[in-house]
Amino acid sequence: MTPAPVSYTLPSSPINRGLSTLDTSHTTTSGSTYTDWFIQTQSVEGYFERVNVLDSTFSSVINVPASDNNYLALHYTVKVVNEVVENASFDGALWSSQEIGYDSNSASGGWGTVGTIYTSSGGYYRRVAIKDSKGNITDAAATCIREGTIHIDPHTGEYDPNYDTSSTVHNGMHTFIGSMPKVCSTFMPSLVNI
Repeated sequence: MTPAPVSYTLPSSPINRGLSTLDTSHTTTSGSTYTDWFIQTQSVEGYFERVNVLDSTFSSVINVPASDNNYLALHYTVKVVNEVVENASFDGALWSSQEIGYDSNSASGGWGTVGTIYTSSGGYYRRVAIKDSKGNITDAAATCIREGTIHIDPHTGEYDPNYDTSSTVHNGMHTFIGSMPKVCSTFMPSLVNI
């Protein structure tokens, strides 16, 4: 069964939620001046599935084991690209939110039992490159692409859709996004709009 699309918005706004912010006031660089720049782009995507952990101590030939607990296994790919662009002209520092969403088979806006997480618009961060006292660029160009699995949204007993609401998605998304700097160290959770 294909998961039904679910829209989700946070009840409170994070900094720069859904914004592109251009800052030309704190730099001597303008569109007609050339300098060195640091640029970061980032994205995440994945799929998730509900896992019931069975308690086999109560099972027998005639008894089916009960579910001791359940959680979501979220299988993800995270990508962060850091670039140094030398001798280029931009209008100033720029911060553009990474827009993230999810689809699930939950009718109540929760996680459900299966679904996907996707980046609809990649996060983008640009600033003047940092240099040491000798004028050498200290920002590093690098690419980090990692895959992994994280367990989120734990509950005791068998999965109960009555406890699976958009508020559980809110907490789970923050757990997921907040863990990404452990996977790719330059990932910026503050750049993400859930």
